[in-house]
Amino acid sequence: MRLGDLVVGRRIATRHAVEAIASATADRPALPAVDRRLGARLVAARLCDEALLEDLLWERHARVVWGLLAWDRGRFTVTARAAGVRTAAAVPVDPPLPLAGLLLDGLQRAETALAHGIDFAAAIAAESDPASS
Repeated sequence: MRLGDLVVGRRIATRHAVEAIASATADRPALPAVDRRLGARLVAARLCDEALLEDLLWERHARVVWGLLAWDRGRFTVTARAAGVRTAAAVPVDPPLPLAGLLLDGLQRAETALAHGIDFAAAIAAESDPASS
């Protein structure tokens, strides 16, 4: 899920406002002092503060892991990389995620869905669908 979709889904800002902020510097690419990251621009526009931005980024990354937990076939492996080592296969996540807590949270969500007869994979997909916000 894209950060802008999450902001709209949580009703922090309208889609129109997010798109306006996202495109505010698109027509002025030569401006070096402007932080092009949407999160930084949301904070600068005072639509959210640093703490809320960190929470939004955490949730955005967490949804990826929860989606993986919903896989019903295939397999994946989670490995840690040494600090400061960059490889083509390792993509750094900012802010860093506490993996143990994230997996536990995802498993609790899956268990709750199962207890309520909800298809966990469908629930994760629906939460991640920008059209549903």
